[in-house]
Amino acid sequence: MKKHFTLLFFGLILLGLTSAASAQNNSQSATGLFHKTRLQQLETTLRVPQQVVQASFSANQWQDELRTTYTYNNRGLVEGQLQQEIGGQQSQTRFNYTYDAQDNPTEVVVQGLQGQNWVNLGKTTFTYEGENLKSLEIYIWTGSWVLLQGMRYTYTFDAGRITEMVREVFDGTAWGNSERETYTYTGTDTRPSGTITYAWSSNAWQKTAEETQITYVGGTDERSSYFIQVYDLLTGITAKYKHELQYTQHSSDTRTTTDNVFHVDLTNGNTSPYQRITETILTTNETFVEDPTTRYLLETYNSSNQQWQRTEEEQAIITRETNGDIAQIVYQEYDASAGAMVNTLRLTYSDYVNITVSSVEDDALAAAMLVYPNPVQGELRIQLDGTKVQRASLKVYSITGQQVYQQQDVRNGNTVNMSHLPSGVYLLQLSSDKDAVTTRKIVKR
Repeated sequence: MKKHFTLLFFGLILLGLTSAASAQNNSQSATGLFHKTRLQQLETTLRVPQQVVQASFSANQWQDELRTTYTYNNRGLVEGQLQQEIGGQQSQTRFNYTYDAQDNPTEVVVQGLQGQNWVNLGKTTFTYEGENLKSLEIYIWTGSWVLLQGMRYTYTFDAGRITEMVREVFDGTAWGNSERETYTYTGTDTRPSGTITYAWSSNAWQKTAEETQITYVGGTDERSSYFIQVYDLLTGITAKYKHELQYTQHSSDTRTTTDNVFHVDLTNGNTSPYQRITETILTTNETFVEDPTTRYLLETYNSSNQQWQRTEEEQAIITRETNGDIAQIVYQEYDASAGAMVNTLRLTYSDYVNITVSSVEDDALAAAMLVYPNPVQGELRIQLDGTKVQRASLKVYSITGQQVYQQQDVRNGNTVNMSHLPSGVYLLQLSSDKDAVTTRKIVKR
């Protein structure tokens, strides 16, 4: 079940009311908050709200429940949140964020207002190994910080590629093995061609899933197809599925991914329709939106009547001001009993401000880079002033935030082949070894 994460997410974690989320894909890139951090680096000017009001829908009307006030640092990242309940006890909670030089969050401290004083409630700490999450630890305050839950990761590399990730969890008393993933590659390709997932059970690693024959769209990190075989440790049942993915660019800022899932007969290898997942990303550069706002549809194939049946559906309805600012987002989900989409959550945004994200290093890097032609149809050329930039890495993102290209060692005269990419707007990000970041908007025709 997909969830719309609100600002309460960290608070619930820190208070121990929810378990730590799975980090199955953290070995390739950090997700959620970490994904948004990367997008924030791509902006030179951010327009962000200072206040968000959350409401739930009950008895055919909206009920405001929570008001959150934001403060931001000079990198455009949230450095403080003040949450106040609307109605009821009107309790107040505040969140204080700390980041490293790469704008990754390293600590989130949660405090509650008791009388006239703010007191510690809990905190979450993060560490990293390169771009990968190394540890996540959740503490509660009992006069001192006490570790409540945690996850930590050990990575094995070969030629700069991750070949194994082991995850341990802290259950309140001790650390123990939880999950292990191994990755295989074809030739010098940096994208995995296969993965195997294991769970720690009965004091041994037990295989739970295996992905094979992974193919990608051109030189991007987007998958075009793969097989996955799932092993149920409780029942001993094995099932195999094939995924075929399609990407449709409706406009420069709206994109749909369709994941067609087929059941694979383990005896003869024949495939038959099983599920279809359609997801459209609706928001673009609004890094303050807690969860990438999407329209989501899960359908299951009924072989008896050869029809697709809706299993789950969620959508977001976005209302914007005349200047493009998001005024509100209404989330809806399909109610089978009512046979219609019903309201679940509303977020109302206000008090927008502009934040210019820049630094001396960023400006120097920007001045040292020349990118042409723009617009581009085929090869994009990149020229660097070697007297100002010694080492740099390059990434290209779609307007929805999907990384479509990366290169670790960028030199003067590099080219990026964009002929295979859909028409639209892309963001080219160049990062130096001095933690400077500069961005160019590229139009692909």
